Amino acid sequence: MSTQQTVPLEPDCRIQIPTDWVEALGLSGLVTLERTDHGILVRPGPRQNGASQAQLLADLKRRSFQPPPGTPDSGELLREDRQR
Repeated sequence: MSTQQTVPLEPDCRIQIPTDWVEALGLSGLVTLERTDHGILVRPGPRQNGASQAQLLADLKRRSFQPPPGTPDSGELLREDRQR
């Protein structure tokens, strides 16, 4: 697994993480983003036994999680995925 890759920043501020990195790091569902002095760190997100991504998002909202302004909600994300 390489340690550096250049990928495009898509117009809607999305990036695609290389598949081999996702598999090697065991990423799935939600991930945690951490802004550092050197860039953005991506870590595996919260794990819950058998919880779906929608359940995890709902749990985060119940815990007063507030995404940054302009972040689409889970319904918008699901609609967007269906349109592709």
